[in-house]
Amino acid sequence: PIVNDFNVNTDEDVIYTFTQGNFTWNFSDVDGDILAQIKIVTLPSALAGVLKYNGIAVTVNQLVTTANIGLLTLDPVANYDGTASFDWNGYDGVAYAVTDKTLTVLIWATNDAPTVSNSTETTNEDTTYTHISADFTSVFTDTDGDLLSKIKIITLPNASHGVLKLSGISIT
Repeated sequence: PIVNDFNVNTDEDVIYTFTQGNFTWNFSDVDGDILAQIKIVTLPSALAGVLKYNGIAVTVNQLVTTANIGLLTLDPVANYDGTASFDWNGYDGVAYAVTDKTLTVLIWATNDAPTVSNSTETTNEDTTYTHISADFTSVFTDTDGDLLSKIKIITLPNASHGVLKLSGISIT
C-alpha cells in the first residue's frame, strides 16, 4: 500500500474529530485492498495539542482500526494556533506502506473575547471628574492584541453619588 501526506483544518479551541475519509482518501493499494487500520507512528508536539483515541491520549505505534477512526481526535492546547503534525501509516490487512507519511492539522486563530477588570476612580467631593482613555485601557486586556475601540456602560452610579454624562448629557 501507499499512504500520502495530508492536511485537515480546525479552529483554535475546537477539538478535531478525524473521519475514515481523512485516511481512506490518502491510502491506495495496487492490489485493490482497503485500509484495515492505521498506525500512529509519532505524536504531535505537546505544545500544540493531544492526540486522543476514545478520550485517552494516544501512544506511539498505537493501532486504530478503520471502523474506529471516528474515535480519534486532536484536542488543541487552549488558544493555540499553528500546526499539529504526526506521522501515520496504513495497513491493508497484509502489509503496511513502506514509508510513513505526515498528517498536519492546521489550527486557525479565532477572535478571543477581551477581558476587563473593575476600575475605580477617585475625585474630591463636589468636583466633576472627567474620564480619560487610560481609565479604560488600563483595565482592558485582549489576547489577540486588539485595541479597545469602544466601551459599554453596564450599570450607572447611584444618583446620590453623581450623574454619568457623555458630552454634557446625562446617560440613562
